[in-house]
Amino acid sequence: MGSTLRGTSSILGKLFRDGNDQTAWCQLVDRYAPRTHQWARRFGLSPHDAEDVTQVVLIKLFRQLSTFDPKKGRFRSWVCRITHYTTLDFKKEKQRSEKRLRTLLLQKAEAAAALEGLLDEIMAAEIVEAAIERVQLRVSPADWQAFQKNILDKVPAKEVAKQLKLPSIAAVHQAVSRVRKRLRKEKEKLEEPNLHTEPDR
Repeated sequence: MGSTLRGTSSILGKLFRDGNDQTAWCQLVDRYAPRTHQWARRFGLSPHDAEDVTQVVLIKLFRQLSTFDPKKGRFRSWVCRITHYTTLDFKKEKQRSEKRLRTLLLQKAEAAAALEGLLDEIMAAEIVEAAIERVQLRVSPADWQAFQKNILDKVPAKEVAKQLKLPSIAAVHQAVSRVRKRLRKEKEKLEEPNLHTEPDR
């Protein structure tokens, strides 16, 4: 232990005299990088995270060495405290990063679900539109006009009967019912999977 303290004191003495002494810096790194890594592991970090913290601590030593006061404690204890606080900061930042990642993944999942829902709505609307186009060509003009005015244009049945000169409101409802039935059938046909379509490769 004594030789270690004397060795550290000698290195620090060189660095206090010349902060650019590369040999002394290398000696300090060789001496304290393994210890810093061990301390970080004891503070609960994985080997990989402890390596990251060690690099941060070494950078702090390079920047803050001039603030070390031997009168207030041993250099080893000072480095250990720096490692401890750096580890705490690292854990907090990692938790924040993981929280941001979880939030991002949730947002992406919600966006994907919203897009899928939108696509379903568009597909459903296209099916209805196609069914309407087919039915319009297959029912009588009178039935289609009654359906269009009463259902699509939301004109009251009484007014539709008057405009189309139909005998009664019941005649309007009957025409609408006939068109609705055809629409349901066409919609079912369009929604059925095409068995002749080749699968995606």
